[in-house]
Amino acid sequence: MHKDFDQYVGIKSPSSVLYNYIEERFFAPLPKENFNTKELRLVAVGNLRYQKNYPYLVEAFKSLPESVSLDIYGEGNMRAELQGEIHTHQLNIRLCGMRNDLDKVLPLYDLFVMSSFYEGQPLSLLEAMAAGLPVMLSNIPVLQEVTGENAVYFSLQNVEDFRSKIQEIVHGKYDLGQLAVASHQRVNSFAHKSQYVLNLKKLYEEL
Repeated sequence: MHKDFDQYVGIKSPSSVLYNYIEERFFAPLPKENFNTKELRLVAVGNLRYQKNYPYLVEAFKSLPESVSLDIYGEGNMRAELQGEIHTHQLNIRLCGMRNDLDKVLPLYDLFVMSSFYEGQPLSLLEAMAAGLPVMLSNIPVLQEVTGENAVYFSLQNVEDFRSKIQEIVHGKYDLGQLAVASHQRVNSFAHKSQYVLNLKKLYEEL
């Protein structure tokens, strides 16, 4: 985000980026501890449109075992296209539409997934981190900045990379509990409302 700010806004004098905060209701007291890698439940949140790159996930699921599932929350103009592919190939993916209670829904899953081509500050990712989930993300700079690289990353140029990372998770290569703790601590450090107020106050004091 800092690089995008410098490139596209182009203010030459000293400047800072103030991250948005997310609603208190998303912050779990503790990160998730128990994961069912034998029936791994993935969740994605975001509008069904080009930016989110859901066809990548659909393609990846064509070669994943049925024990791995994905629920996608959101609506958009790609619903018919995505649903057609899911139905044709009998994939273990559900398009779940819009929900207003994602703070209650997110903790039901084992892993948050985001396959975006590009992002600004993805609130759905911050909400998943606050809910205590480990995250698996497309390997783009803005998502690395948000997570502090406390995530499992996959290449958008090779869908097989996603599949292999999922298999590695299933076979225990990654410590999902440790990733969840790191994500939870990271988001608390800048996206909690109380921290946002402190950061804003600091900016005013510097002026």
